[in-house]
Amino acid sequence: MVRKLVLISAQLSLFASFLVMPSWLSAQETTTLRGRVLDASTNAAISFATVRLKGKMQGVISNAEGSFQFPYRYKLQQDTLVISCIGYNNRIVPLAQLEDNNINIIKLETSTTQLSEVVIKAQRNKRRLSAIRIVKKAINQIPANYPHSDFAYEAYYRDYQIKDDQYINLNEAILDVFDRGFDTNDYHRTKIRLHSYQKNTKFQRDTTTEIAYDNTYEKFVPDATLYAFGGNELAILRTHNAIRNHAFPSYSFVYTLADDFIRNHTFKLNKPAFLNDIYLYSVACRSKKSITGSDHFARGTLYIEPDNFAIHKMEYEVYQRDKSKTKLLFDVQVEYVKRDSSMYLNYISFHNLFNLRNPSDFKVEDILFDAHDRIFTITFNHWPTTNSVLDTDNYKIKILGKRMDVEKVTFDGRNANKIYVLLEENDKVDFFEHREILAEEIQIKFNNITDIEGRVLGEETFIVVNQFRELFVQQWGLESPQISDSLYIDKNQPLAQNTTVLQKKDTSSWMNTPLIGIED
Repeated sequence: MVRKLVLISAQLSLFASFLVMPSWLSAQETTTLRGRVLDASTNAAISFATVRLKGKMQGVISNAEGSFQFPYRYKLQQDTLVISCIGYNNRIVPLAQLEDNNINIIKLETSTTQLSEVVIKAQRNKRRLSAIRIVKKAINQIPANYPHSDFAYEAYYRDYQIKDDQYINLNEAILDVFDRGFDTNDYHRTKIRLHSYQKNTKFQRDTTTEIAYDNTYEKFVPDATLYAFGGNELAILRTHNAIRNHAFPSYSFVYTLADDFIRNHTFKLNKPAFLNDIYLYSVACRSKKSITGSDHFARGTLYIEPDNFAIHKMEYEVYQRDKSKTKLLFDVQVEYVKRDSSMYLNYISFHNLFNLRNPSDFKVEDILFDAHDRIFTITFNHWPTTNSVLDTDNYKIKILGKRMDVEKVTFDGRNANKIYVLLEENDKVDFFEHREILAEEIQIKFNNITDIEGRVLGEETFIVVNQFRELFVQQWGLESPQISDSLYIDKNQPLAQNTTVLQKKDTSSWMNTPLIGIED
């Protein structure tokens, strides 16, 4: 049985122009400290490490390459950074130690077995729980572990594509999120205020990959169905947070986390993970074949605190099986951090692969038929090879259901992409009588015609592009303002079209733009 994947897609085309950054933001971007977080043992980049000011509520999350930027003003204030990530010991770095004009390398040590005797003893005394029991408890405890009253934060949002290992079409925003709590519908009740938005022109722009998903032909996720539940790119990203939206439908094969996740997966305990000195269950999940069918499978990991069963992080990946190969279709990562007695969002990242019809495919652009002279005028988008295009056997033509033979083919003397195909006289068709032959009464097939680059006429190929949408919390403790609903974004419009609600007020957040030229 063929099963289509369920993804949530904003069926929105992207706005062509970009907004100018407010002056306060532009000034900050010219005075930043740059850093990169690496694994001390392997020197590999540590993606999505938390980089926060010690004792304060401001911070950033490292990019996929482990890079981050911090405003220079915090160095002048003699602040200190605390860098943390699941699987590593915390690292404390005074900003005064960071160099102004270089990318500062910060290395973290892994924390695989660094437990005190007290923690070890506590874990041994706990009744051993199965992996599925741990996950059940974690899901049941979501109402207790996550806020169900109003809360707010300031965040850095970005969406971009990766093509040929390069960032393209990078769009960035600073925004406030006012959430009414986990008991409410996020899409309908959460309000968002936009401070700034920019299409970053320092990175390549490619209009061919910016087109909207059409779900089937020009731009689509292979073997998947994209359901447009409504909402712009940011609203769609937030819908992929299965923890925040545990009581509502999300993506394959999580669906509604509270109702479907347990019965759709098998679970096993991995080795424990550590967030500095905090012990975490590491529970692997894998989709059941009865749910995904034989063409797909999904797997993931949940990091769960033993004492309260709070989910610190959820990773989930969906793959397509293609003969002996597997292909990643999409993955979601969402992480929460403890503040006071509740868990609050740290970041969410959603990545999907999509196929884009190759605009360089060799194809016919136009066909005209002159019935009086029995001549087809055919225009290609590329220069065809002489031998293939002049071979009369490479054309199979029927008119009014009757087969036509080709007498000869010639090039247009002024346009190498245009040819003339002369038909032989045919006593079965009176061309004069049918001199206004309708297009649907003509059938023409091309065989073995190639262009000078070796592309076959009519052969469809696709460009594979990776799409990312990400939201990183930078500042906590905001108060929900008493302002008109018209000053919040319209979630049904792309961020670039929410120009009327830009709020040029002072803000503690900043663009954490990827550093150009970073390579592992």
